[in-house]
Amino acid sequence: MSLFLTIRNIGLGICLGLAFVACGDSKDSESTAIEIEKLEKQAPQARDSHYVRELLGIEKETSIFYLLKGKVGGKEQIGYLLIEEHKPIAGIESDTEEIVIDSDDGEDSQPLPLYVYIVLPNVWNEELDHYEFLSIPIDSQKLFITKDEKGRLKISGEWKSELGSEFNNKDWEQKSRMKGKTFIFTQDDTMPLREVSFVNVKETQSLENPTQEDLPISFNSSYTRPIILASKNPMLDSKVLEKLNEQFAEGAKDTSELANKLALLTQKDFKKFQAEKYIVDTEYVNSYGVEFIDSRILSLQVFNYIYGGGAHGVYSTEMESYSLETGERLSNDIGDLLRLDGTNKDALLQILTQKLETPFYKELLFDEVLPLKALPHNFFITSQGIHFLWRLYEIAPYVAGEIDVMVGFEELKPFVNPNSPYAYLFGL
Repeated sequence: MSLFLTIRNIGLGICLGLAFVACGDSKDSESTAIEIEKLEKQAPQARDSHYVRELLGIEKETSIFYLLKGKVGGKEQIGYLLIEEHKPIAGIESDTEEIVIDSDDGEDSQPLPLYVYIVLPNVWNEELDHYEFLSIPIDSQKLFITKDEKGRLKISGEWKSELGSEFNNKDWEQKSRMKGKTFIFTQDDTMPLREVSFVNVKETQSLENPTQEDLPISFNSSYTRPIILASKNPMLDSKVLEKLNEQFAEGAKDTSELANKLALLTQKDFKKFQAEKYIVDTEYVNSYGVEFIDSRILSLQVFNYIYGGGAHGVYSTEMESYSLETGERLSNDIGDLLRLDGTNKDALLQILTQKLETPFYKELLFDEVLPLKALPHNFFITSQGIHFLWRLYEIAPYVAGEIDVMVGFEELKPFVNPNSPYAYLFGL
């Protein structure tokens, strides 16, 4: 699952509250806290959505991913940061004043508040079954965002969470290994790709219901696509950048052009909906998120959801990976990543079976699924290993969702195809 999509799903509108406190006795932690205090004095207004929008150039209906480097609790860490608009959800309490905004009121409507999500892709937490993360509304006044003298984003605070529900918050409080540690990150300007913008466009229509006049039919189509801007990524080859945008950004050159192209896609969906004369509520979602990024590869998660009546919709997630050296899309065929002759395949099936036999997974699966007889078709590249993903109904009922199992690089190394573009991640 996408790092950021998974976080959002934990509480359906996460609001993580941060507060500045002293953390630990290490000299590194103390120096980090001192640096944060200096930054606060320089720009105390850097805790406001409006200020951050102006500072970073965040437009309505857009979000921005940043690659970070810095420290958490005095220890060096890589960070993935997503800053995006977020509409408060009814019934979810937050430390911030509740703001009810209709994002469909037109161009003059008030921008939505901004939220921050940070993931530590090198810190897997077994108890959380996720990488260490935090999330916070900028308007909580408990997060600090500014730029340094080189124009690089800086973000700081304390690792502390409030997850939109008392149950989820207590679970995080008990299991997070980073809880209470001071952090400070700077945008990593040594990488060819350091910033990715995302544009969201949504088409919403309400139609007359021919069978129930008092119950109109709703139609929703939503697209969230990435685009790489040359001005934000000066170290990325221009031809590579153009090739990447041709593949996932409809060939757009900027966010406005991408928004226009996505609007055409939503309109096309609506025309199809009208032509087929559906008489049920219908929704389409196509959304991208960053899964992994280094100097050589950008790996994206693609989430698709379709609802056309019935008890629930159907969704799927897939990986799209691209070379940052050539701009080419890389294979997501598991047979290209791993050498799957008879012996290797059996050994890998045994490894995955053992991981699924743990109580966490086993109670979710269909009867007689184990031992596994076939490998999943989906996998995701992450900084810690490979995530194998089984689709809905493949080995478990709908209520269990897609089943995701991670296997570390070292454990998979004997199976890796040395000619795979991912082989370097395994030390080959």
